[in-house]
Amino acid sequence: MNALTTHPALLRHLPWWLRLHTAAVLVFLYLPVLTLIVFSFSNSPSAMQWGGFTTKWYAQLSENARLLRAAGNSALVAIISTAIGLLLGVPAAIGHASLRRHRTRVAASLLLPIIAPDVVVALALKLWCLTAFALAPGLTPMILGHSLLSLAYVFLLVSARLDRFDWRLLDAARDLGASTTSALRLILFPHLWPAIAGGALLAIGVSLDEYVISSFLSGPGTSTVPIETASLIRKTFTPEINALASALLALSACLAAAAILLQRRR
Repeated sequence: MNALTTHPALLRHLPWWLRLHTAAVLVFLYLPVLTLIVFSFSNSPSAMQWGGFTTKWYAQLSENARLLRAAGNSALVAIISTAIGLLLGVPAAIGHASLRRHRTRVAASLLLPIIAPDVVVALALKLWCLTAFALAPGLTPMILGHSLLSLAYVFLLVSARLDRFDWRLLDAARDLGASTTSALRLILFPHLWPAIAGGALLAIGVSLDEYVISSFLSGPGTSTVPIETASLIRKTFTPEINALASALLALSACLAAAAILLQRRR
């Protein structure tokens, strides 16, 4: 894959059927999303019937008290869980990079929340919160559950960044009289900040979109936007839902793009 992206000339010599296959896969993946975005601007009360251009469905989103409350819950859970993920994930990545044995096992353990099925993780968290901590379903269990995902994504991105770090720089700084704290603050963290910021953005995006863990751990009055969206779809399917999904898609795409751009910074 790196060879293809590094040498675009190779792409021109690929068989025509392979290019056609790639185009068909992209159409299959993104045509439904594009259709949803287009019909979010439809003036028809039907979700899949064009009735002229309008933006009233987006205006109605800003007046929906139930969705606004869910958006507030989503933002609160995303921000706090991301902060916890950063506090735990960055030191975990630095500690993992210093290991000489069992690195693969430690990494697999820290990445388990995003490797295991969401249903399994959600059920385990629900049982653990109810039995070990006696926590009623609500924002606190959701924050703890999303923190596991945030930790895993922050660890993943920071570990990848650490693989390109020259640890001899820290040794040289200490030989020149710098303390360990100063060496970390002035040398290591400036190298890591794109991965830290990218991991935070990615964690926020994942938290805002997470449905399974949130649905298992939410309580009365603590629904998030994905839960409210699923609830609306069960009742009726209106262009307002298309508008809500399009807004979430735009937000997630912006966060993911920002995370990718930060990762490319040297």
